[in-house]
Amino acid sequence: MKTAYADYRGRLNAAIFRSEFDDIQLNVFTGTQYEIFNAKTALTQGIEIENTFAHTEHFTSFVAVTYLDDTSFGSDNTGRAAFLADRNMPAAPEWAGVMRLNYDRPLNDMMNWYTNLNVTYMGDHWIANNLDVEETYTILGLAAGLRSADDVWDVSISCKNCTDETYFIAAFNQPFYGLFEGDAAATTGYLGEPRTVALSVSYHYF
Repeated sequence: MKTAYADYRGRLNAAIFRSEFDDIQLNVFTGTQYEIFNAKTALTQGIEIENTFAHTEHFTSFVAVTYLDDTSFGSDNTGRAAFLADRNMPAAPEWAGVMRLNYDRPLNDMMNWYTNLNVTYMGDHWIANNLDVEETYTILGLAAGLRSADDVWDVSISCKNCTDETYFIAAFNQPFYGLFEGDAAATTGYLGEPRTVALSVSYHYF
């Protein structure tokens, strides 16, 4: 569904979805190698809503929310794929969302100033198909800058992951590391980007 409202200052998109899968092939890292597993069945269903709104001539917002009512492998997964039975798919939280706020207006006849804020939320979700590692995080980003009225040059300062949130984006078994540490079930992974502050200068030649 797509609709506009408030004299077209707002746009709303909404979708209800349901997908059923049969015989999905999964590439799973088991600690020493990647192995292929066949999941007999899987299901994902939910709703997604996006809303864009121009509050004023200079201030706009965007919000997107996804709700997953079910995103799991079927209970009929047996044999080598038995560990998937009734397990949620990885990177598929029940709730996830994004919000962006933008303010942009002329400073004078020659340049504009702007600022924006963005927030990303990921609810509880599995990091991998074969690990009981859950992750929830909220990432905050900020930026402010000046640009020429004709978009020839731009100077900005930005911050990504401003609160320096620590979170995994991938995880897997690491049996050899576990042997050295005295834990045969050790898990390792990749972390998301830490707080990053940057100064950016750009110039467009025509």
